[in-house]
Amino acid sequence: MNLLIAQMQEDDFPNYLAHTSQEYAKEKTKTGTWPADQALILAQAEIRSLLPQGMHTPNHHFCHLLMKAESNWASFGCTLRLYKKKHLSMTSRSTNLFADIN
Repeated sequence: MNLLIAQMQEDDFPNYLAHTSQEYAKEKTKTGTWPADQALILAQAEIRSLLPQGMHTPNHHFCHLLMKAESNWASFGCTLRLYKKKHLSMTSRSTNLFADIN
């Protein structure tokens, strides 16, 4: 399997944000944290608070993970966050990775 990371283009960000909001709302509804009729609005508000400058929020980098298995490619949007220049986290759908940078 091949894995590539490519920078997300600004044109792709609105779709990524909409998908992320929908998935986050579903997760919060599934766990019973938020009522279904308010989940999407609450998810959008929380994401706006985490990304106050959208795609240009400092220390956040948006990318596509491109994975190839056999002859098929799949693309997933992801967010890379840099914390205090020592830690890197990556979120892609429901997958979270965390690494220390030495």
